[in-house]
Amino acid sequence: MDHFFGALKAGNFSVLDINIERNGQLILSLQQQLRSNDAYGAGNNEFEALIKSHSLYENRWTRLNNLVHSFLVYCRELNPYSLWESSFSVFQYYQDLNTCLSNETTMYPIDSLVPLFTATTELVIPMAVRLDSNYKIIGTRQNQFLTHIASIISKLFNSIKARVDDDKVEFAHLPGKQKILLYISNKLNMIYFKINSPSSCANIFKNLKPKSNIYSFNQYPLTERIQFRYYLGRYYLLNHRIVNAFHQLNQCYQLLAPLHDSPAKLGNMRRLLKFLVPCGVIISKLPNFNKLAQWDPVLAAKYTDLVIAMKNGNLNKVNVWLYENESWLKSSKLLIVLLEKLPILTFRSLLRSVFLHYSMPRNTNKLPYSVIRPILAKSIGLYPPQMPSIYKANYTAESLENILVTLSIQQLWKGNVFPSLQVCVTMKTDNISLIFPNINEKIVSRFALSQEDSWLDK
Repeated sequence: MDHFFGALKAGNFSVLDINIERNGQLILSLQQQLRSNDAYGAGNNEFEALIKSHSLYENRWTRLNNLVHSFLVYCRELNPYSLWESSFSVFQYYQDLNTCLSNETTMYPIDSLVPLFTATTELVIPMAVRLDSNYKIIGTRQNQFLTHIASIISKLFNSIKARVDDDKVEFAHLPGKQKILLYISNKLNMIYFKINSPSSCANIFKNLKPKSNIYSFNQYPLTERIQFRYYLGRYYLLNHRIVNAFHQLNQCYQLLAPLHDSPAKLGNMRRLLKFLVPCGVIISKLPNFNKLAQWDPVLAAKYTDLVIAMKNGNLNKVNVWLYENESWLKSSKLLIVLLEKLPILTFRSLLRSVFLHYSMPRNTNKLPYSVIRPILAKSIGLYPPQMPSIYKANYTAESLENILVTLSIQQLWKGNVFPSLQVCVTMKTDNISLIFPNINEKIVSRFALSQEDSWLDK
């Protein structure tokens, strides 16, 4: 016990580590001492008296005393064979550790606790995930523990005040809490996505820049920058802001690809491509499928079939692809956005093909509904009876006019619709690209990148 308090007086806060793999010998020693003394069996007064007797920082740093108290309770109650029995003392300890760091005073060596906080965070999040996965057995609410961890970390995030008027500094010269700002942000974003509350990430994305107090985003550690852009990209994708989503996810790819090959890189690349590829498909920024197959052959095969169906203007195959991959797309939160965006792009390909093979050879800029409608009906085709109407009712041959107007509004086709004449008319040209402009250029021009994120690229 004297060795433990002596280390604390010397500023060695690593002795407060609750990880038994790193600090097991000390934890076991303290547990034996505490359990052998009846005075420390149940009450808190004895612990408080013990801690005060050692006069850490003259007992003025009350929050540190509370942390030491929580650590000793953890040592006493730890059962390495029961995560459930140990969880209460672990989470109380983590909360008290966070409270120490949340203090804004410069009187005490708060920065010395930062490595302990990050190490403990890496321990408690998997613990919370494991407990939450068994919530029905242990009788807790779904995501109860991860939600609790998020509330603790968010207090630390909020305690880092925006310093708009302060001079920017190099990353190496930041205070300890400021250095882990992006780390904290990534942990919160990860938890919010895990507990199906990604809208909570908005506060993180909005406040990171004013809190950061550094010259540029690129000063943060590479892995943390990749993680932050990944969650920001997914956030935009969930909100159907595809151009912004693609930019952030593509930046992740550019940062990740040059790293040395490893199992971790492969896993991260597959997680990234799962969302980057559909973004690219929607805005017509298709990947190199041969290269994609090197990273994830299953994903490459899936999207190759989809892209071929879209380029051929085959609405039936596109909708069948969505239906057959429904479970996978739902779990990835991709179904709705693809269901919303892909059919109209597929019809554009179909209409472009009709212009090439009907209007161009005839040197006419007019295309009758009577020509398009049967081709559209063939493209839609017949669907299995068990297929939900959400796939079958997207477009019908009777909705031809609405489809043409939609393409015109979205600037994916330069033409006019004349309902009374049952015909659509375009400019007179033999250059099909003037009638059907580049999809990516049109989408990007209509939906500019968010200026709030521009500092990420500097």
